[in-house]
Amino acid sequence: MLRDNVDFDSLTTPFSTNEIDAVVNEMPPDRAPGLDGFNGAFLKACWPVIKDDFYRLCAEFHEAINDAMHNNNLHLPIPSGRNNQFPVIQYADDTIIVMPACRVQANCMKQILTDYADSVGLHINFHKSTLIPLNTPEETYKDIADIFGCACAQLPFMYLGLPLGTSKPTVLNLTHWICKAERRITAAMSLMSYAGKLALMNSLVTSLTI
Repeated sequence: MLRDNVDFDSLTTPFSTNEIDAVVNEMPPDRAPGLDGFNGAFLKACWPVIKDDFYRLCAEFHEAINDAMHNNNLHLPIPSGRNNQFPVIQYADDTIIVMPACRVQANCMKQILTDYADSVGLHINFHKSTLIPLNTPEETYKDIADIFGCACAQLPFMYLGLPLGTSKPTVLNLTHWICKAERRITAAMSLMSYAGKLALMNSLVTSLTI
């Protein structure tokens, strides 16, 4: 559900230096390095030296998308007269891009993503991405999927562990989540005594909404 008075315009503003600094500060220092060989500890240690270049890189990425929109290479999925910025929305390492079903715009967006990945020494696994068509002819969305080199799926789809769609999820849509919870509960109960199992079951039953 959406709260009232949400500032959706904040989704289209450029990345601030405070946001970028917060991301770097929260990076685990001991994780495996990326393709460039640098891990979180290196970035944190060298951040005072490289941060200005990184700020410019993020600004150029945001500018490239908006320049493409201003040049009519990209269009907003839902027309709006409130601002002239293209929304860039990301949660952790999961990104959803909402675009019109247009082959020209698909080629433009892939080029922007590829150029950005090349500039930071990363690699985008397009084959791990999924195209979710909505009211789009099969021939069109298959052509767009070929442009990105990704698979096609249908609504509802799983995002951050929950089903997303245009209608209320059914019990069948929640089966994956239910089975996952059941496996965890079964594994935990195998290590419990009879009294512990009874206490857990009482807690689960009393927490159910009737």
